[in-house]
Amino acid sequence: MDWVGVEPVISRQHPIALARGAPRPNAAKLYIDYVLSREGQEIARSTLQLPDRADVKPPFSIKGFKLHYADLSLADRYEEITKKFDTMFKQR
Repeated sequence: MDWVGVEPVISRQHPIALARGAPRPNAAKLYIDYVLSREGQEIARSTLQLPDRADVKPPFSIKGFKLHYADLSLADRYEEITKKFDTMFKQR
């Protein structure tokens, strides 16, 4: 069994940030460094996420596909969209 992409291939972005006023900013910085490290991105890859690092091979071939990214304005409807997605795709 293998992954098959069907146009359009929608990709998620993986934002990560340190909140102003975080109670433990140094711990958060270490976490961010780890998540963006090669090791952290290999873990992301193992869960079939496209890694954010060029030196970590994607878990499946994306050659020949144009990746489309979700419109960031959809964040305003995150709860609604997530509920709809879960209803359609979660196993029962």
